[in-house]
Amino acid sequence: MQSLSARICRIGCAALCAMCAALWFVPPPDNQSPDETLFAAAVGGDVRGIEVSLAHGASASARDRTGETALFAAASAGHVRVVEMLLDAGADVNQPSRRLGTALCAAAACTGQIAVVKVLLRRGAAVDQPNEAGNTPLWQSACAGNADVSRLLLAAGANPLHPGCGGITPLDMARSSGDSETIRLLTSAISLTSTTRPVR
Repeated sequence: MQSLSARICRIGCAALCAMCAALWFVPPPDNQSPDETLFAAAVGGDVRGIEVSLAHGASASARDRTGETALFAAASAGHVRVVEMLLDAGADVNQPSRRLGTALCAAAACTGQIAVVKVLLRRGAAVDQPNEAGNTPLWQSACAGNADVSRLLLAAGANPLHPGCGGITPLDMARSSGDSETIRLLTSAISLTSTTRPVR
C-alpha cells in the first residue's frame, strides 16, 4: 500500500506533467517579440521558426511569461532537433525553469523522451540537479515508470539514493508506480552503490 507521502508526491509528479502539457496550449501573444516567437517555435517543434527567431536576435535562453524556458518546452514536447538547435545557439543545458526544473527533468518526467534525454546528457546535463520540489530527473522517471530513461540516467551516474519530495526516494516512487523493471534497476544500482561509496 502506498504511503500518504508517496501518494502526495505522485500527485505532484502528475501535476508537473500536466503543466508541461499546458505549455503546448498557451496561445501566442499578438505582436510577438523575437523571444516570444522563439518560445512558440520551441513549443511547436518549428525548426524554421527557431532559425528565423535566432536570426532576428532572439535569445536561446528565452522564457515565456510564466518563467519556463524554451529549452524546457522543447524537451518536454520531445522536439529533439529544436533541443539541439537551442543548445547550439547557447542555451544553458542546466538552466532551470521557474518552477519545474531543468530540461532533463522535463524529458524524464513528462514524456520519457529517450532521444531527448540522450542529447541532454551528451551536452552535459547535470544528472542529479533537482527541481524546486527537490526531485531529481531519476526521481521523476521512477515516478512516471520510465524504465528506459531510468536506465540511461543510472548509466550516466545518477544517485539512486537521492531523496525527493517528502524524503521519498526514487525506489519508493518506482514501488508506488508498480513498475517492476524500474524497481529492478534501482535495487541493483543501490546494491552496487552501497558497496562502492558511503550513503550520505
